[in-house]
Amino acid sequence: MQFCIPFLQQAGSTRQLTELEIGEIVMPRFRLRREITDCELTELSKSIAGCGVLQPPLVRKVGGSFELVCGVRRVRAAELAGLRSITCVVAELDDRQAALASLTENLRRRELSCFEQAEAYREILSRFGMTQSSLAMTLGVSQAAIANKLRLLGLQPEVRDRLCEEGLSERHARALLTAEPNERIELLERAAAERLTAEGLEKLIAEKKEERKLKRSYQKRASVLSDVRLFVNTIERAVKVMRLSGVNAETERRNSDGYIEYVIRIPEKSAEPRDGSGQAF
Repeated sequence: MQFCIPFLQQAGSTRQLTELEIGEIVMPRFRLRREITDCELTELSKSIAGCGVLQPPLVRKVGGSFELVCGVRRVRAAELAGLRSITCVVAELDDRQAALASLTENLRRRELSCFEQAEAYREILSRFGMTQSSLAMTLGVSQAAIANKLRLLGLQPEVRDRLCEEGLSERHARALLTAEPNERIELLERAAAERLTAEGLEKLIAEKKEERKLKRSYQKRASVLSDVRLFVNTIERAVKVMRLSGVNAETERRNSDGYIEYVIRIPEKSAEPRDGSGQAF
């Protein structure tokens, strides 16, 4: 039996075909796919009922049990088809090898969403102390591909869930990474409702950014205008004090072309200062 997983091709790796009772098989501790739909299981179970299991699941012996490494859908669908036992490949794998074997097979079968891939990468990196570079070499992908997937985890969980529910692409997800966090759900819903392509969503996000930039510009102007009013009020208070002191100051204010023009005319010879009753001192 040839299994296209690197660990099983290594010299000295032991593996054998064994018929196992389905009840003997326990689910893996390292699970990549969080959900398997009833529709998927029903279709696969019909295929298994007619043709049997074309590729045996991979298991490893842990203690007195056989732990499933690859093939959760096949085992569950076989049980649904009424099979009591299933032929499995039994291999000697440690925790790290089992996790990588599961990830490798799922990637090759294209059964994982981009977020499930990212979560699997993160868990393997964290649990087994691997670097992005070493993981990339093991899986036969580029380090940039690993890094780009991990960036998707920067999206809030609710955004990730909605992206999957709406069937939007990984490129849609990457576009949302560039949007403000509090705008992502709104943008996602609009993309789904209007059936926007990823390029259309990118354009919409760019327009939102331009709107924010323009708004900040107006807010900045308003702030400056508020400061100018303080200065104008200071000038007017000064003029009022001069008048109360007997200086016959005249003012003229004009607004034009974005400027405030303020002219103050003070006579060279001031009037005699007067008290509150209007009498000269």
